[in-house]
Amino acid sequence: MLSEKISLLSKIDYVFKIDWDEATQTITGTKNGLQIRMTVNSTKATINGTI
Repeated sequence: MLSEKISLLSKIDYVFKIDWDEATQTITGTKNGLQIRMTVNSTKATINGTI
């Protein structure tokens, strides 16, 4: 599941700034006030803090 999430964000890496938080196992993509956050073993993502 994580590899699919990373792959998705990697494909749009040229558009989004990608960050990885090892401590929380969370990947975050940001651009122009938009933030998409996904966590390992979670089936949900947040967009600007909303699930």
